[in-house]
Amino acid sequence: MTKIAESVRNRTGDDIPDVLVHRDVAKAFFGVLQEILAGKSPNSGDVRDISTKASLAIDEIIRAHRIVHWARNPDVQNRMKGEIDDYRFDLRDKEGIALRFEEIDRILESVLDIARLRYA
Repeated sequence: MTKIAESVRNRTGDDIPDVLVHRDVAKAFFGVLQEILAGKSPNSGDVRDISTKASLAIDEIIRAHRIVHWARNPDVQNRMKGEIDDYRFDLRDKEGIALRFEEIDRILESVLDIARLRYA
């Protein structure tokens, strides 16, 4: 039972790209992005690669803005959201992935919720 709980918590049973194996928070972002980006690209391998790159980029954005008590600081969180939202334009321009406003909001809220739990 403990092994199953550990596998769920750390996503060790999933088919995680090698570059994310030791990046637990980015791994969680990857799961969110995979779900939201599914069906946005004609090739499912592309979605996996795009989700991998995006999860690493979002993790770097959050790490760059983290300060003491950032999880209680709306200004810091808004800067994070702004940069993540800017990254969305890269996805659209470079990868051809257009997201609806609801999907963008879901990504922003999900990744910040994960970051608050894991990085605060």
